[in-house]
This record gives sequence, C-alpha cells and structure tokens, in this order.
Amino acid sequence: MHTEQLLDNATATTGLDEFGEPSFRDGLEVLVDALNNEAQLNAIGGPAAEALITDSLINRLKVAGGFDIDPTKPCDGRYDIIIPGSGRYDLRLAGMPLSNGQMLVVRMLPQLRKGKKTLKDLFPPRYSDLAERIQHMGSQPEGMLLVVGSTGSGKSTTLAATIRPLAEDPVTKVVTVEDPVEYLIRGAQQVGVTSRLGFNDALRGFLRSDPDAILLGEI
Repeated sequence: MHTEQLLDNATATTGLDEFGEPSFRDGLEVLVDALNNEAQLNAIGGPAAEALITDSLINRLKVAGGFDIDPTKPCDGRYDIIIPGSGRYDLRLAGMPLSNGQMLVVRMLPQLRKGKKTLKDLFPPRYSDLAERIQHMGSQPEGMLLVVGSTGSGKSTTLAATIRPLAEDPVTKVVTVEDPVEYLIRGAQQVGVTSRLGFNDALRGFLRSDPDAILLGEI
C-alpha cells in the first residue's frame, strides 16, 4: 500500500463515533477519533520479514518530513500534506528506536476541513450548552481558562475552536505560544517554541505588545 493511500484510508475512517478498535496488520496500527476528526498511525518496524514494508513506510515518512532515517535516533517534528478529497493535514511525527526495531507515531490534524471550526461543530448537540459556556468563558476580557486531558483527547482542537472567533475580530489581538503550533488560526499571531526561543521569552515578548487574548500551549 502506498503511503498516500494509507494516510487517505486513515482519514476516511473518521466516521466512527469514538476511538475505533485498533486495526493491526504488518506492524501498522490505525486509530481514529471522529470527535476531533483526527487520525493516528502507529508503525512498528523490526527485523522480521513482514516488517520490511513497515520500515519502508517509516523511512518514507521521515524523508518527507526532512528527518534522519537512522532507526537508532529519535525524531520529533511535523510537516503538511494535501490528501486529494480530504484537504490539508498537519502530520505530527514522533519516532523512537526500539530494542528490536523502530516505532513511529503519526498524528494527522486537519487544517482546512469544513464544518469543524467552532465549538458547536465539535460538540454533539446534547452538549451544545457546554459549548456555549466554554465559548463564553474564553471570550472574557480577564481570567484564565485551562483545558486539560490525555494525549489525543482534543485539547488543541478545543482551544483552536475557542480562540478562532476572537482572532477573526479585527480589533482583538490574539497571540499563541505553542510547542509546536497545532492549528493555523487566521488573524492570530502564532509562534512555536524552539531551542532558541522558549515559552518564557516568547510570552514575555508578546506581553509587551499588549495582546487581548493569549493561548499558551503548555504550562
């Protein structure tokens, strides 16, 4: 299976109501989260003959992202792809060397998928009141709103949906400091932390510019 076809199949299965049961074959595991419209691909390669295809897939994904394909080195980064019929996706790669091979986890975050822009779009109808309360809290001129949860629970998606309406207001200055920037939000000034620019320095610089709302990706 070609890499593009595998990724396309992963996005096509997001019609499930919750995390689907992991499907595992030839070292590949695909998890989908319909609520956040995200797909996650787990690839585990190794010395077994059936893992050769998986190793090739891992290397191709690493090359596309500009990473070192050395299986003894970890990798952590991102790059964008366009899947015909599905739109633009941000691929988050996290790889680790194993005692018997290598592992690569790929999270696929939709960037321009229609119908997933507001909190009301993200929450089921029975939770519409909760979506309105979160949006109200997020639009207050003072205070702090914490969004917590496990990996893949939808923290970044919820934050992006909460702050997007504020960023669309031309008189409201919205800034984000993240590691890395998860969603590109039109109208917001966003920065991803690096080894040279940490959270403290980025936040200090933004505070001097008198922002109206700040999204901080980590605490």
